[in-house]
Amino acid sequence: MVIASVIVPTYKGSLFITNLLESLGWQSFDDFEAVIVVKPSGDGTEDIVRKKCRVLGLPYKILFQHEGYLTHALNMGIRNSNGDILLFTDDDAILPKDWVINNIKRHVRFQSCGAISGGRVELTKYRSVRSAYFAVPFFKSRRRLRTGELASRMMRSLRWGIIGSLIDKPHPIFSDYRLGVFITRRFRVAKGPNIFGKICLSLPYFGTNMSFKREAIENVLLPEHPMIRIAPYWEQYLGVSVVLQGWEALYDPEITVYHVEREGVSAFTNEVERRMMSLKLEELINQYNRR
Repeated sequence: MVIASVIVPTYKGSLFITNLLESLGWQSFDDFEAVIVVKPSGDGTEDIVRKKCRVLGLPYKILFQHEGYLTHALNMGIRNSNGDILLFTDDDAILPKDWVINNIKRHVRFQSCGAISGGRVELTKYRSVRSAYFAVPFFKSRRRLRTGELASRMMRSLRWGIIGSLIDKPHPIFSDYRLGVFITRRFRVAKGPNIFGKICLSLPYFGTNMSFKREAIENVLLPEHPMIRIAPYWEQYLGVSVVLQGWEALYDPEITVYHVEREGVSAFTNEVERRMMSLKLEELINQYNRR
């Protein structure tokens, strides 16, 4: 058995997945497998994975998804992985060379934590792995912010840091998580002030950058439904499942990945699925309360 498995769901990822695989091939720790769950789209993603992994000498397995959407792919990845630590990322991520080992070290250090998550740096234009490693920290900080973008960031900071703490009261189960990502009394996902830069108890933040002890999620099944496609809140659903078993979940801003921006779905689609996933979170928590 390998120490870690990196689970990557992909659909129409041929333009991005090479960068991800290269960053996996450059990891400073190599006792891990890449578990790539491919939903065939005719873009040749599976061929790219095979060729690149062979060139890099990267242990891998390809799982073909012929039904369902994102949560089905994730369930496949969990069931068919071999690692003691399960790491999750996206096909459009670029991973720093110590990403795998840093996650493993956190799980060894924090034995009571079943889930570890971190942040991400958004790349606003296409860049290679090499340029991302050496230029992104400066590229991001030096980029001139447009007036509207700056105002938007200030409003988000105000909303999450001050207003959010007054409006979004944590569900009693997650009262200790108010500084990070938590579930509200209305079963929505909210973020506290520490999520922008301090280590704290927190449900997983981004699916691009999180990891779990196998025993914490090996019996968890993410909800599958024809109307749940991109599954917003799936990260928090896994995190809630972990916390309800008695584990803790931790956010560590030092564990960071780079992420290439891609075209997203409509805000309406997102909101419909958020409401459905909120209902699933409510069901999960209520089942726990009835025990």
